[in-house]
Order: sequence, then C-alpha cells, then structure tokens
Amino acid sequence: MMDLLELAIGETSVGIEAGRVLEVAGRVHLEPLGSAPVHVAGLLTYRGAAIAAVDLRQRLGHASKVPSCDDQLVIVRTSRERTVALLVDRVLGLRTGASVGPSPVRAEHIAGVVVLDDGLLLLDDIDTVLSLDDERCIDAAISGEAR
Repeated sequence: MMDLLELAIGETSVGIEAGRVLEVAGRVHLEPLGSAPVHVAGLLTYRGAAIAAVDLRQRLGHASKVPSCDDQLVIVRTSRERTVALLVDRVLGLRTGASVGPSPVRAEHIAGVVVLDDGLLLLDDIDTVLSLDDERCIDAAISGEAR
C-alpha cells in the first residue's frame, strides 16, 4: 500500500509517491533552456536554487498546450537527491493506501498502475523523469557552460 498524489495530464490520471513531494505551487515563469530536451520546460528558482521543470505532458507523449496560470508545479525529490519541478495540468488530490500493481505495458517511466473504479491511475517513476544526460545538460546550463 502506498500514498499517492494524483495528477491530471490531459485526460490521463498519473500518480507519484506522496513521500517524494516537497511542495505544490502555482505556475511561475520558466527560463527556457535552448539546449535541453523538449520535455525540460525550463528552469525556475526554488528556495534560492535553480531547478529544472519537466513538462509531464511532453514526457508522457501528450500534445503540448499553451501555458496557463491554472497549470501547477509539483516539486519532488528524486533518489539521486535532485529537486525537480513537474509541470502538470492540475493536482487532483491524495490517494491513501493505494494498492499498486505491475504495469501491463513496458514503459520506462511507468512504475505500476492502480486500478480505480473509473479507470487506471498510472504510477510515474520520478527517478526516470530526467536521464543522466538531461541532468548534465541542466547542470551545464545552470553553471553557465551551456552553449
């Protein structure tokens, strides 16, 4: 059993481990990173440090959309001790005691599924939200070495 924060990405419900969530915030200005992969929406300042914002729409293969002040940022901590902002359409709420099963499809970023009365909740693996190459690119941009 696991506590999950449920997120909306378009019509898809995605869950992330609630224990990894540091904060939920409204959308703020993101500084673009020209050399970053398409799913890295940009950088923002979080508690005095520059962190990357990952667009979960792009990462999950959904069509992009015009940024909205209704979008939300979910600040999480990965197992590699990196703080990352996940850009989502909206936070739906907390699901406590969710029973997570294996994913019926092999996808790098899906750690499992929760069967709901009205569909499935995909459990996103936040440790794969950024590859090591993504992290190097972001680190170079933050330190001013990106070209």
